[in-house]
Amino acid sequence: MATERDMLDLLLDRYTDVRRGTISDRWVRAEHVRSGMGYSDGRRIADFVAADKHPGGYAGEKLALHGHEVKVTRADWLQELRDPTKADAIKRYMHHWWLVVPHPAIVKPGELPDGWGLLVPGTNGKLRAKKTAPRLNPEPAPLHFIISLMGASARTAHREPLRRDAPVTYGRRSARHCGVCNNPSPCSIHQPRAAAAATYTGQAMTHERYPSLIQWLRQRPKALRDELLLWGGYSTVLLVGAVIIGLDRAWPAAVVPFGILAARLGVGYLLNREPLPTEDGSGK
Repeated sequence: MATERDMLDLLLDRYTDVRRGTISDRWVRAEHVRSGMGYSDGRRIADFVAADKHPGGYAGEKLALHGHEVKVTRADWLQELRDPTKADAIKRYMHHWWLVVPHPAIVKPGELPDGWGLLVPGTNGKLRAKKTAPRLNPEPAPLHFIISLMGASARTAHREPLRRDAPVTYGRRSARHCGVCNNPSPCSIHQPRAAAAATYTGQAMTHERYPSLIQWLRQRPKALRDELLLWGGYSTVLLVGAVIIGLDRAWPAAVVPFGILAARLGVGYLLNREPLPTEDGSGK
C-alpha cells in the first residue's frame, strides 16, 4: 500500500528538471507548506507546492505555483470532501491545484471539485495528469505565507539527499557533474548513494576524496620538497639569464629544468597520491 511519503517522492521526481550543462532547475519544491507562520494562522497545510520558474513568454505569464493535496486512501478523500473549503486556505494563492492519489479508483467520477486537477501514477511508475488542473486567478500571497513557503522550501532542500540523489548534469566533453553544486559526480553531499557505490567499487575519484597537488606536496618528505625547490631555483635562474642575454640559444637551457620539474611533480603525484584520511583515519 502506498504511503504519503511514496507520493511525495513521486512529486519530487515529477518536479525536477535540470537543464543540461547547467545546475539550473526549472522547479522549486516545498513539502508540507503551512498557511501561515504561527499556530493560529498556520493550521492548514498543503502537502506539496512546486514553483515553476519557466516564464514562457516575455511577460512571464507562465510563472506559476502548483499546490498539491495527497490522499492515499478512499477514506482520506471522503474526509476531504466533507469540508472542501479547507483547501482554500492555501489554494487561493495557487495558480494550479492538484489532487494526488496512488490509484484512480480512489476518486469516483464527478467527485473532483471544480478547479482541481488529478495526478495518478502511470504504467511507468511516474505521475501523470489524468485531469489537467486549469489555471486559476490567485489572490496576492501575504507576507506571512511567502515566509512560510520559503521555510518549507529550505527544509525540503536540506532533506532531499535523505530521499534521493541529485540529478546528473553534463558539461564539456560529457563530463558528469552534480546537478546541485556542479562538482564532479558522484558528489558525496548531494549524491550520497552513487558516491557510496562508486567508493565500494573503487571508482570514486571526486575532488573531496583525493588531495590536490599542493596537499600532496605537503604530505611528501622534506627531502623531496627540497629537491623540487632546487630544480625550481635552477629553472628560475636560467630563465632570468635567458631573458637578460636575449639569445634564442639560451631558451632551451631554461626550459629543460622546467620540464624536469614538471615531470617529477606529475609522475610522482599520479603514481603516489593516496586518498585523504577519513574521520577514522583509514583513508577509505
